[in-house]
Amino acid sequence: MRARELGYAVSEEPAIALAATAQVIARKRRDVRFRCSVLAAIFLGVAAVVAVIAPAPASEKLTSFGTVGVIIVLFLLVPLTTRTPGIEREMVEALESSPWQVWPVRLELLNGSERGPRRVVLLTPDGSAERAFEATVPESVWLGYTDGLGLLWFCGDLRFGGALASPGGTPVWPCKVIKGDTGVDRGRGDGRVQGEDSIIGDLAREAARATFRDWLA
Repeated sequence: MRARELGYAVSEEPAIALAATAQVIARKRRDVRFRCSVLAAIFLGVAAVVAVIAPAPASEKLTSFGTVGVIIVLFLLVPLTTRTPGIEREMVEALESSPWQVWPVRLELLNGSERGPRRVVLLTPDGSAERAFEATVPESVWLGYTDGLGLLWFCGDLRFGGALASPGGTPVWPCKVIKGDTGVDRGRGDGRVQGEDSIIGDLAREAARATFRDWLA
């Protein structure tokens, strides 16, 4: 594992062993169960309406079938609007099977946009970029890191993505690798500014000293 090679802390157990992470997964599972219950209720409702209008006169059937048509459309729309995106499913899978890793990071705008996803660059102790992810970073995290520098927890595969979290394991949000992106901000030369090396060095030492015992479930 690259984090271990760099001397960064890695949890001994899968991320789900931490209390905050376990709560996130439990909440995701409750959401999935709720969505399934909604779909089941809509299906039963459609079946009941069809059973009632089947013996009705033709004129009433026309109106009733129109109603059923609307219900069917809603039935088809619910999965589209409530399904768990693939990136979130991958995040949950990573949290259940992989450990947390502590990484120094640099948070940047993605494609210069003030809105939407951000670029999260994992950094090595010398300040170079190890990997760049695209992620919808919580506003509190985005605004809370001076000059975009700080520590984040990563869980998953550096080749694809997984999950990111603030130290402590919450909040948690999904991330995916930006293919072909080295993590260097085109507007900043090698991606660093004056005085950044010493800050990253301090963060790297903090990442190496980090401990997870305080957050075990």
